[in-house]
Amino acid sequence: MKRLIGIPVLCLLATLGASVNAHAADSAVNYWITRQGQTNAITSINVGLNEEFTLSVWYSTDLTNTNVVSTFLGYDTSAKFGNTPTAAPIDNKITMTSANGFNIASSWNGNITNKVAGSMPTTGSAHYYGLTTNFNTLSGEYVTATAGTRLYDVTLKNIGVGTGQSYVVKLWDNPGTSASYDTYLAGKTASLASKTLSPGNGAQWTYDLNVTNTAPVPEPSALMAFGSGILGLAGYVIRRKK
Repeated sequence: MKRLIGIPVLCLLATLGASVNAHAADSAVNYWITRQGQTNAITSINVGLNEEFTLSVWYSTDLTNTNVVSTFLGYDTSAKFGNTPTAAPIDNKITMTSANGFNIASSWNGNITNKVAGSMPTTGSAHYYGLTTNFNTLSGEYVTATAGTRLYDVTLKNIGVGTGQSYVVKLWDNPGTSASYDTYLAGKTASLASKTLSPGNGAQWTYDLNVTNTAPVPEPSALMAFGSGILGLAGYVIRRKK
């Protein structure tokens, strides 16, 4: 039975889609982010202030007999490691409103925890802050995801990225720090020997999604309509003066 901490039970892990492209092509483990309902990885998205946007988190691996799937999606930073209220967002640019669509087998046990901060700093004393998910099999079931599998959908909201600004949302992994919240696969068979398999092959790794807020450029038809309205108003004023 899945166990949920911090957010509604329908929350984050799903399978990672069919187009890994160049993302860690030399690695046996890949994670990436797409727009909801799509499979192509994206590295940027344009979102207006106070606008919600839904993303999908995916993974693939050419390894067999893996039985642990974990992700950490950072959408803010915190001055302290751990769970809320120890950890608290300090940038307040992006927040999470929901996570759902999990693609995890019924025999898996899992933890989904929002508002946590990883143990490794990004810069200075700031730690990634966001959503962590970790699922493992209960009855000897193993996972193969060579074609890519969507793990879950997550809806975020732009609450502080103003026009002309940007902010980075990221999947991240920092191997070798057992206390941190990470993105990885693992297994307990003889061939994997309980190894932790990170997208970075043992090196610190992130997948960055740049959230920008760019003012939309008016369509030519909208400009023409606006111009026609101004000319019509000017003509009306002239006729009134006559």
